[in-house]
Amino acid sequence: MGKTRDWMIRMQERLDIPAQATELEPIIQLSGSREAAVDRQKGLLSFSQDEIDVAVAGGMVQICGGDLRIVLMKESRIVVRGRIDQVILCKENPQ
Repeated sequence: MGKTRDWMIRMQERLDIPAQATELEPIIQLSGSREAAVDRQKGLLSFSQDEIDVAVAGGMVQICGGDLRIVLMKESRIVVRGRIDQVILCKENPQ
């Protein structure tokens, strides 16, 4: 999968195609500081009331805050509500 992903990224850059069109990057939506949605997620890595880590292609999304709870979790979408202080996209280092 690594070679295919690398090829798709190179083609996306050469053709100036938005990442959303190639489904390589996660889509992260914030609704104020009370709700965050992550589309194209790959699974839940860890969960507590203060931090939720979600696997995405090429890394993870970390949602930090307080009184966090998962209100929706589908195959490729997760929605978190609570007091959201910070959302971090952590990219894996290329090997």
